[in-house]
Amino acid sequence: MTISHEHSCGNQRNNKTIESGFLARKYAEEFRINSSWGVKECQAHATRTYTCSITRNQTCMTKSKTLHLIPGSKEDQFYML
Repeated sequence: MTISHEHSCGNQRNNKTIESGFLARKYAEEFRINSSWGVKECQAHATRTYTCSITRNQTCMTKSKTLHLIPGSKEDQFYML
């Protein structure tokens, strides 16, 4: 048996380990910059970044958790400018 450095396995899109909390922590900066980032855009970005398919429900939970991670309200952030 010889060991090859080339992989012959394909990409799997059903990654059950990606959770909304993980994505919320990863995308906190994107949502901080653009809090109106849509569910479809977030879902497409996660699919491209992590080569996985996440459900609409996971994406909605990600957005909700991320917006709770961002400190302060919109008014507070505006006054900081």
